[in-house]
Amino acid sequence: QALCQLGGDEALRGIRFGFERFGATRTYAAAVRPWLSLLERETAELSGDSLRELVEQALLASRAGRLEQALADLATAIERFPAEPAPYGTRGDIYAGLGRHAEALRDYQQAHALAPTNPAYLNGSGLAHDELGDLAAAEADFDAALALAPSLAEVMVNRGATRKARGDRQGALDDWNRALELGSVSSS
Repeated sequence: QALCQLGGDEALRGIRFGFERFGATRTYAAAVRPWLSLLERETAELSGDSLRELVEQALLASRAGRLEQALADLATAIERFPAEPAPYGTRGDIYAGLGRHAEALRDYQQAHALAPTNPAYLNGSGLAHDELGDLAAAEADFDAALALAPSLAEVMVNRGATRKARGDRQGALDDWNRALELGSVSSS
């Protein structure tokens, strides 16, 4: 309910963070349903002229399962605002959710090129590299993200998983313990 009182950008960031962190779990989906309903009503009147409106429309379409519409909205946003990282990052998230990791990687890398100080794009790129089997590149992306924001527990958890897959059990345990120390790591 608190997110419903925020502006559209803040609410969508909260929803996106929750889906990235918790996935589409039944509990989380039930918790965000009121926010989505409110945002759908608010955005029903959007004209789609601004970057914010196009990304919001894409997020709403994605949450409603209209993924092709979401991808079309993001393609429009990228065409109109090619120097903005948000539509690339959002499209990367959708591609990753669809298992289209090579396309997700391309978009995360483009978003990172446009916003090199945003660790979220490096985290997405690391996850895509991991899914594609390039564990060294994944770990390098996670390292770069942590160089920008050393307290991101989510990135430490991801790097720990990659380190474990690479056979670095101690490095994985160190990352996971550090993430737990920082808190905000879900057990779900």
